[in-house]
Amino acid sequence: MKRTLLIYITLMFALEGRSQDIGLNPEKSIRRTKAELIRKEKLRKKYIKDQARNSRPPSPSEPGLTVGTNFLSLAEEDAGPSLWVEYRFSKHLEVGLQGSWVLYTGSDDFPHYGFRFQPDLKYYILPRHHKIMPFVGVGALFTQVHYKAYTSLPDDGMAGGPSFTAAKTTVENKRMLGYAFIFGFKKYLDRERHRLALEVYMGVGGKWKRFPGRSAERTAFLANRRNDPNVPTDFGFSYKYGYMYPNQYAYLPVCVKLGYRF
Repeated sequence: MKRTLLIYITLMFALEGRSQDIGLNPEKSIRRTKAELIRKEKLRKKYIKDQARNSRPPSPSEPGLTVGTNFLSLAEEDAGPSLWVEYRFSKHLEVGLQGSWVLYTGSDDFPHYGFRFQPDLKYYILPRHHKIMPFVGVGALFTQVHYKAYTSLPDDGMAGGPSFTAAKTTVENKRMLGYAFIFGFKKYLDRERHRLALEVYMGVGGKWKRFPGRSAERTAFLANRRNDPNVPTDFGFSYKYGYMYPNQYAYLPVCVKLGYRF
């Protein structure tokens, strides 16, 4: 009887322990399932982040915004640093705007200050390889500057007179409007990424130069300089100080632009 009771108690303990294991296993399984889901979610987020970082570079002819500068704006008649912004809104068409802050000039005695805007519209002739993309287009020009200008030159007494006279100046405004037909090319310098853009073009057109509000003293000074036989013809004009007079001139823009495409 005692032996039978001992066997019965042993079996009961064994069954109870097994039932506890069976009861605990679902909790362990749930914990493992939650940990696995969390790990997979972290891996998924990391994959999405890596894919966004290493996304496919845009095609050269896809729409995009490019920001850069024109290096030759530092060597123009009214020179200064420039900001170039353009947007390509279709496979063949692109519109751009270049703004320059005029800080000096190479054709006058005093620095010029003002601004210049040059909008353009380009049509791309796309080759199959897209390595160099030629284009044709139209451009415009608007310049507004002001500067000091002579109304009389200093007399240092060398002309025979004993008296000395200081130079006199006035503030003058200059305004230019122009147009041009342009042609050139664009090339991406970073191979497959298509981000770093080099654009080169030149054009031919015309521009109108005006000097609104020019004083009578300045007009008389230029007339005297033009009639002075001791003043040589300058800057390639057929008459003296020709670039200082209101007139229509040839407009031959040349641009070398470097920008980054977003």
